[in-house]
Amino acid sequence: MSKRQVVSRDDYELYSIKMPFLLRKKQRDSFIARQLEKMHPRFSTACSVDSKIGLSKKGLTASVAVMDTVTLAKYKSKTSSRLFLEGNKKRTVFSMHTSFLYSFTVCFALTLLFFLSYFVFNSVKKKPAVTVPQIEHYESEPIEKDFSLFAFSSVLEKIKVNSGIVSSLCVEQNKMSLEVRNCFPEQILSSDVGIEPSVSELVYRQDEPLFSLSWKRTYFTEPKPLENASVLSQQLRNSLKEKSFIPQSELINAVGMTLYVDEKDFSLCMNSLSEFCLENKLDFKMLSCKKENSQVNLSFELVHSETELTIHSLVAANSHLFVPQKKYESPSLYVSPQRNFIGSVLQKDGHLVQFYLDEDGKIKGVYK
Repeated sequence: MSKRQVVSRDDYELYSIKMPFLLRKKQRDSFIARQLEKMHPRFSTACSVDSKIGLSKKGLTASVAVMDTVTLAKYKSKTSSRLFLEGNKKRTVFSMHTSFLYSFTVCFALTLLFFLSYFVFNSVKKKPAVTVPQIEHYESEPIEKDFSLFAFSSVLEKIKVNSGIVSSLCVEQNKMSLEVRNCFPEQILSSDVGIEPSVSELVYRQDEPLFSLSWKRTYFTEPKPLENASVLSQQLRNSLKEKSFIPQSELINAVGMTLYVDEKDFSLCMNSLSEFCLENKLDFKMLSCKKENSQVNLSFELVHSETELTIHSLVAANSHLFVPQKKYESPSLYVSPQRNFIGSVLQKDGHLVQFYLDEDGKIKGVYK
């Protein structure tokens, strides 16, 4: 076993770069290169870059380590495994075979020697052309995520902050769409959301703004088919029936159903579905939530999923946005005369006077 190699703090720079959503790998590399040109004072083709992309409180961010390629080759000559960073040993970088690094270093050295020779023997001084540095890009772990889910999470957070309500949600394999009321598009689609969806015109219903937005879903891995669909369907059916949720119809040779849920029970239903999905590593391939009178029409199909961020967890955690809790005003206390009855007095003339407490706490008499 090779000895763990730790990169000295003086031999690397670590940057955190906020990333836009919905970028393919080449686009991500180009974006990181442009940002490093601004942030790293000596960034050039002599640099090697390792990046990891993940979701943080700031949104989608890239943790980017930058090293001089020759210095990196010296470290990699001592180990064939990944390197660890001094001061941040949980962060591993440059997981790459040594032979490839040697080849890259030799090519880089020959290229550098060629340019030095050119400037030494060429008597005519010319201003070198400005070129955009190409990243020698390393990724310690493959990125296999539906990045549109990060955008979905940001949109839901914006709706929550601005007291909006989701009237309907439709998730398809290649598209997501929402109908939102009680807030405005500019409150939701700020720059940090990271998407540019299609937005409908703004209309007003019962003095509330209403609009819809939709965007494409981006898959880096296709969902895997379910091999035990019939078993999972039965387990899901039984799980929902235990909580008094009865399906109206079910899919054949797939895991999915349609059911009507009372709006007061929508959160319970979504949390039950989320727990089932979590236990069986599932997520929604298709989901439709639409309020109809005092019920929610819920249709869905489940597929295998191992992504960190899931649709079921986002919808369950934000179920109050789909069916907001009604606020009931406490009615003024009214107690029937029988409960406010104090007593009665029979007068000499034979009339009966009954005494009660009124709403102000005063005694009132009623002749009978």
